[in-house]
Amino acid sequence: MISRAFRRHGAPRDPAFAFQLKLFFLVCVIIAAIYGAWSVKPRILLIQGGPAIFALVLTVLAS
Repeated sequence: MISRAFRRHGAPRDPAFAFQLKLFFLVCVIIAAIYGAWSVKPRILLIQGGPAIFALVLTVLAS
């Protein structure tokens, strides 16, 4: 919904920026999973990091 509002006012969509934003947040989740696995329980890497790594791979392959 927000992107439609921005487009109505003439703000251009930038696919390169959107891709970089996706990568940034996926890497943040992966780093949080690595830290959680190191500091709390190794299973966190599988539970939180597994889907994030899978999403990161699919995002890179889709580009």
